[in-house]
Amino acid sequence: MRVLIPRREVADVVRARRRKGTLSLLEDLAADVAGWPARAVEFYRLLAVFQNLNHLRPDRGVVADLHDTERLYRIGGPF
Repeated sequence: MRVLIPRREVADVVRARRRKGTLSLLEDLAADVAGWPARAVEFYRLLAVFQNLNHLRPDRGVVADLHDTERLYRIGGPF
């Protein structure tokens, strides 16, 4: 019966295409593929990048100082 009427699979594909690029869709896909609960976090704003000196953006992320271990321990984790 599953071969003849794949309604659930079609509905899942349509739902996923409408939600493309959202964090909840990425979490659902990761959980479906791995079988484990997943968490997606948007860190783009915190990303450290090289900047052009003509277009400085001081509100962008910074580079972590890996020599300062005390501050690194205080971060506590990715979340």
